[in-house]
Amino acid sequence: MNDLFSVFMVSGTDGWAVGSWGRILHFAKPPLGGRPPVAPPVGGSIVQVNKLALSASYLSLLLLIGAAAVAVAAKRKREA
Repeated sequence: MNDLFSVFMVSGTDGWAVGSWGRILHFAKPPLGGRPPVAPPVGGSIVQVNKLALSASYLSLLLLIGAAAVAVAAKRKREA
């Protein structure tokens, strides 16, 4: 892959720049008012997280491993 480190045919005043790893970038100039246009909000909502619901699967896995360990220990104790 050819890495490009400098460009002589384009200018920063034309909206061109050389980014990291030699990528040629084109950026739009702000309108004459000086401020770029603002995108409208996309919506959405913020809700509380139910920590018990998120951790229930991990708790059940922990209980399952614990029950299996108790069963193995009880079996070994009966055999000894």
